[in-house]
Parts: sequence; structure tokens; C-alpha cells
Amino acid sequence: ACQQYLIKLIAQRPTAKIIDIGCGTNWVKRLPCMERHVVVGIDRSDTGDAHGDKPKPDINTCFPLLHTSPGVVDDAWVQDNQESYDCGVALCSLHYCLLQDLPAQIDIALQLIKPGGMLFVTVNTQRMYMKAIEMRVTQQTNQMIKDLGDPWIVNYCKWLAQQNYNGTMHTVMGWNSENEIKGNVILLVSK
Repeated sequence: ACQQYLIKLIAQRPTAKIIDIGCGTNWVKRLPCMERHVVVGIDRSDTGDAHGDKPKPDINTCFPLLHTSPGVVDDAWVQDNQESYDCGVALCSLHYCLLQDLPAQIDIALQLIKPGGMLFVTVNTQRMYMKAIEMRVTQQTNQMIKDLGDPWIVNYCKWLAQQNYNGTMHTVMGWNSENEIKGNVILLVSK
């Protein structure tokens, strides 16, 4: 529902140049409401199938995820890329990092956005927790969750809102769902 809300919000903007970070099958670009916009999808060339469909990015690249293997956009590509975009979306693509590294990931993504532009981000905190397990660094993540206290997802959102960004954080919303123990977060940042 949140992704649908974000897509409607983006589609209602004046004609814009939009970057879809971690585009997967490039489904955002193919939405009828995006026809009047220029949507460029970037993703890893080795991204797995999404619901049986192969990735179809316009640009194959990697994102530098802190303390992990490369993710979606390579920092050198960001620096070399002369393009800047009116709007960016990162729908469940920046969460392949640790909880404490999300603000840095957002800053890297903001480098692609023009001054006055917007970046819409959704993340699954359960995925970030699983990344800590995968990397065998759960002690730091567990300590952060303990320090945040209950309700931890609400406090994590407050923590995200208080971080320094190369833009202005406008909205941080978090919620839990029955099938995702840790929760989800939606962010809106302007440059």
C-alpha cells in the first residue's frame, strides 16, 4: 500500500526524470502512470529473479553497501555519472545493509538527485537484521535494537530522522506486519 502511495505521488508530479534504484524488472518504468516521465532503472547485473521475471535494468551497476558486498549503485559510477534526476525511488533496494548504515546509503542515493528533487525510500528492517546474521555481526545490531528500546521500530524511525543527511528528511514512518518480525520503514528526503 505504501509503495502504491509513493508511485501515485511520484506520477502526479510534473513531468520528471526519475531514477529507480534497484529497479529489478523495471516495473515502475512500465506503469501506465509513468508514461509521461523519463524513468531510468539501475540495478545489479547479477540480481536474481523477481517472481520468475529476469531483471531488466536500463543501467547495470552496483551500489556500495557499507561492510558488505556491492549492492545497487557503484560509488564511482555515482561520481562519474553526469546525470542528475528530479526524483529517485529506492523501493526495497537499500536495505541490504546493516541498520546503522542506512543513513549513509541514503546519502549515496541522494548524490543522484538534483537540488530541489525528492528521494522516496522503502526498506524492510527484517532484511537488514538478516544481513547482520549473514555477516555474523549481530552483536552490534542487537545492541542497537536494545538501546533503541520498545517499540524499537518507532524509535528506529526517530533515530533515522535525527541523522545528518545531504538533504532534508521529511517523513519517516515505520510499521510492523504479522509476517515481518522487525518491520518496515518508508522515508521521504528532499535535496
